[in-house]
Amino acid sequence: RALHHGPTQGGREESWRYREQYATTIALYEDYFGAAPQDLWPGTRERFAARPAQIAIDRGRYWLIPRPRWPRAAATCAALLALATLTQVQSALALSSNPLDWTAGPFLQLFGVLMVSALVGAWWLRRSLRDTGSASAARPEAFELAYLAGGAVRCTDAAVAHLLGNGQARWDQNSRELKLDRPVSDSSEAPAVVARCIAVDGSPAQVLKRSAVALAPLEKRLQKANLWLDDAAAWRVRLFSALPLLLVAAFGVSKIVVGLSRSKPVAFLVILTIITGVIGLGFLLARPTRTRAGDQALADAKQRHARALRAPQQKELGLAVALLGTAALSGTAYAEYHQLRSPPGSSGDSSGCGGDSGGGDGGGGGCGGCGGGD
Repeated sequence: RALHHGPTQGGREESWRYREQYATTIALYEDYFGAAPQDLWPGTRERFAARPAQIAIDRGRYWLIPRPRWPRAAATCAALLALATLTQVQSALALSSNPLDWTAGPFLQLFGVLMVSALVGAWWLRRSLRDTGSASAARPEAFELAYLAGGAVRCTDAAVAHLLGNGQARWDQNSRELKLDRPVSDSSEAPAVVARCIAVDGSPAQVLKRSAVALAPLEKRLQKANLWLDDAAAWRVRLFSALPLLLVAAFGVSKIVVGLSRSKPVAFLVILTIITGVIGLGFLLARPTRTRAGDQALADAKQRHARALRAPQQKELGLAVALLGTAALSGTAYAEYHQLRSPPGSSGDSSGCGGDSGGGDGGGGGCGGCGGGD
């Protein structure tokens, strides 16, 4: 039997072959011994990345200080809020019962406390209002997970990765388009839907645009499974989470009007009010997508497929992109597609939508002949 790892003849294809063999080795290790230790078996991208330059440090002349581990943001905010509230209560006891008549110093202290309180309340409301109960279906499959993670855009990227991995599609570097090498099926599954869109026009931008419409039935399935918020539920989350901040901003506007009528300086309060209002509008305009059950389904999938996310095999590329975005392709033979989707200098992975702002209302043009099924 030939050795698994032999001398390489060099070249690009040999490099990709060894990366695939490395991923296969980690998968076999996991089958026989359990999860491979990450310090000995790093992910494919880390294992084959260029080695960083080594730096020698004279420990006799210099100290090595580890980065501090900051406490949780929520705990820090709560402690600061409690301290500020105690300070404000003591000051307010000697002031008028109408805060609009307070002088600048005490009012700004009050406004700061209200601003922080509203921000914490908005975050808590946005989180708790997405809790609509447990999932009402079995575990979501790979392309449902992709839609949960980043909407139709992420789902399209995952389907493209699946088609590339199984040889049904290829990336043409000259034309910078996707090409199909196998006939297109009439299935309603995401890879077949995206393949039909590629058959119409292989330009990634056009594929993404058409797939956004063609994959709409997938969103309906996730809503029925209580993993994705419908429009009415999403609007409730947006409105109620933004309300505390917008009320505080309105309170600031009232004081600004009073201050201007009395010829008092209000510049600092104007700045704080604008900041509060902008954050409130951000909560109002950003559409939440997943329910809390959807968040949990994604977290469970990432834990369950941890090895595949570190070192995906060809058959696992669709799943890896579903959970990580096109960055999962950066250590594979299909890295050029990732570079196109997330060019150098862009922030993060272009196919991802983190947290609550995923692609819940993605649009796009029609697609002649690549529509999905129910």
